[in-house]
Amino acid sequence: MWAVAGVYAIVHVVSGRRYIGSSKNIKERMSVHAKDLRTGKHHNGHLQRFFDSDGPSSLIATIIETCDKEEIFSREQQWLDLERQPLNTRSKVIYLPGPIPISIERRQEIGRRNAALWTDPVKRQDLLNARSPQTPERRLQVSETFKKAWADPSYRDKMSKRKGHTQPHREGE
Repeated sequence: MWAVAGVYAIVHVVSGRRYIGSSKNIKERMSVHAKDLRTGKHHNGHLQRFFDSDGPSSLIATIIETCDKEEIFSREQQWLDLERQPLNTRSKVIYLPGPIPISIERRQEIGRRNAALWTDPVKRQDLLNARSPQTPERRLQVSETFKKAWADPSYRDKMSKRKGHTQPHREGE
C-alpha cells in the first residue's frame, strides 16, 4: 500500500501540526525521513525537534492521497496551501527534476577549489566542524538509543542477517 506515488503528511500528534510531502514512492521516502530523524540530520528543524523532545511515537505518517507521478507536485502544493500552520519550512513546492548537468570544465574547477579548501588546515577544521553539528548531549542521546537497541537479542539477530552473517548473535561473542 505504501509503495505508491502521492501526497503524505507527517503529523505531530501533540500539536496536530503537519508536514506535507510528496513522492513517487511514499514507502521509500518515509524510510529516508525515519533514518534522518533517527540520526538527528533531518532537513526540517521542526520535525527534528519534535522527534528529539517528544520521541518517535509523537510523529505519525499518513497518506493523504495517491495520484499519478506527474501530479504529485501540484497536488502537494494544493494540500500545502490548505494547511494553516504547516511544519514545512517553505510555502511553495520546489520541483527538482533530477541532477543538473555540469560541464567537465566546471567539475574540474569545483574539484580544484574543494582540494584547496581541504589542504588549508584552518579551512579544513572549519569544514570538519560544520559537518559535525551534533552537541555532546545529542551524541549521548543517540549513543544511549543504540545501546538499548543492541541490548535486544532480536535486534542484534536482525542486524546480523542484514550484514550477511549466517549465525545469529550469541551472548559473550
